Amino acid sequence: MKKLLFILLIFIFILTACSEPDTNGAGQNLSNITDASHSGNVLYVANTSSKTYHLPSCYLADTIKEENRLETKDESFLRTRKYTSCKICIGNPN
Repeated sequence: MKKLLFILLIFIFILTACSEPDTNGAGQNLSNITDASHSGNVLYVANTSSKTYHLPSCYLADTIKEENRLETKDESFLRTRKYTSCKICIGNPN
């Protein structure tokens, strides 16, 4: 009985480990995006609550709460998720 339970648990683990991440934005896997801050390549700081993004030098970027903060170097990632650019630090991109 223990052997059967062990095999079942291994099977479930393999299934969950091999599942593909959700790419439609509903359950966003942001681990690869937020890692940009550790490499010093952050070009944009986004607020997941207000759906706006800023340059790191913008004073409004400093006011974003940590739980709402998203750092990335990929502007197209933000645009496809309907984020809008800050009118102060970025303006209206063409």
